[in-house]
Amino acid sequence: MARAKAQTTAEASTHDDLAEWFGRQRWFHGRPGAFTVTGIERTTVPGPTIGGQPVDDVSDHLVVSLVTVEDGESTAVYQLVGDGSSADGLDQPQAAAALARALGSDATVTGPSGRISFRWVDDRPPPAGLALPLGAEQSNTSLVLADRAVLKVFRRLRDGRNPELEMLRFLTGRGFEHIAPLLGWYEVDGPLSTTLGVAQELVVDGRDGWELALEMMRWDAGGLLAHLHRLGAVVASLHEVLASDTDDPDFGRVDGGLDTGLALAEAIGDAAAVVLPELADVPGCEDLADRAPDVAALAARLAADLDVGPLIRHHGDLHLGQTLWTSNRWVLLDFEGEPIRPVDERRERRPALRDVAGLLRSLAYAVATVERTGAPVAPGWEPAARAALLDGYLAAADPSTLPDTAPDIRRLLLLHELEKVVYEIAYEVAHRPTWVAIPAGALRRTTDQLQGAAS
Repeated sequence: MARAKAQTTAEASTHDDLAEWFGRQRWFHGRPGAFTVTGIERTTVPGPTIGGQPVDDVSDHLVVSLVTVEDGESTAVYQLVGDGSSADGLDQPQAAAALARALGSDATVTGPSGRISFRWVDDRPPPAGLALPLGAEQSNTSLVLADRAVLKVFRRLRDGRNPELEMLRFLTGRGFEHIAPLLGWYEVDGPLSTTLGVAQELVVDGRDGWELALEMMRWDAGGLLAHLHRLGAVVASLHEVLASDTDDPDFGRVDGGLDTGLALAEAIGDAAAVVLPELADVPGCEDLADRAPDVAALAARLAADLDVGPLIRHHGDLHLGQTLWTSNRWVLLDFEGEPIRPVDERRERRPALRDVAGLLRSLAYAVATVERTGAPVAPGWEPAARAALLDGYLAAADPSTLPDTAPDIRRLLLLHELEKVVYEIAYEVAHRPTWVAIPAGALRRTTDQLQGAAS
């Protein structure tokens, strides 16, 4: 009895230590001190052997752990990857290299979480050598594998088919040139069945689109307009591929009709009713706290008799930070959708213009960010940037993926921008209160704009 009690105490101590560590990680969604670790399922992945012996002294040091946390209201599962000496070691070359090696093994290992399978689909052998963290991220952890590939390790896991793996397999298989091609992945099949990580080709000369925009706004705002025009055309080409006829039942197009716009307007009204009252306690935003009925009414007017056209798979979380600019092309990244939304929702077909609205809102954030530094933004630059992006998109878009008329295209785009602004307010209230003024100001301006557009 005493031995059993000691083991239980030791396990609780481990859980408490792990909970404290979780609270310091940028990718953790819980509030420090408000949750507990309730379960750890560890699966050891053997490395390559010769004659039953490890090839080297680190080849069997890979442990994939699925950790369950609870906060009294909800339960979430997170992935940790270590070498057995620590719960998580992706910032250490030994564990990272072991994970990279396992990825190319095409192995399947059964553990307490179920079957964990590793798959490599590139014609070239997997990269060997040093694996290093790509840098600080908010939602996941990415490793650079021997300067040739990037492996994204998903931290918070949600049951279901991962949209990023689905999208990359589809786009890579069709030769879409504006992504980093899929090289491999690993996944778990058990009580929780989902993708654990995805490997893509490393874009060696890529420049983060968000950072590029902030820089060029200061010294070459006109040149940035040309880049944005090209980006619009790239997004149009993405949508054309995703809407193309295919035998894959999860892609291609379906009819949106009138009901889609009405459902979107209802969802915007419901979200506003939850989010906007929280602005009553946000200095400078109090006037918006009782505006939810106005937002709902405007959304409904925009959606009235609006045929949204076809629905397709789309990026789902497109903004400038999800793009890279190379010496001659744009590359689109991160097709997992908005991580806080359920997987099934992220996999739904939606109007293609939803992605365009995300980029337009990103431009607004870029302008506000530069202005916060005290740097001037040329008068009229944001409208010019919006026009450049939209002109590039509409000139290259397949008309059959859009509403039939220009007024309906405008109404649908404004409806999706309103959806995005309400979402941004909710996000900033929860995660970055000092940024709430940006979407709150946009809601005021958008409301005025929509009143004119819907009248």
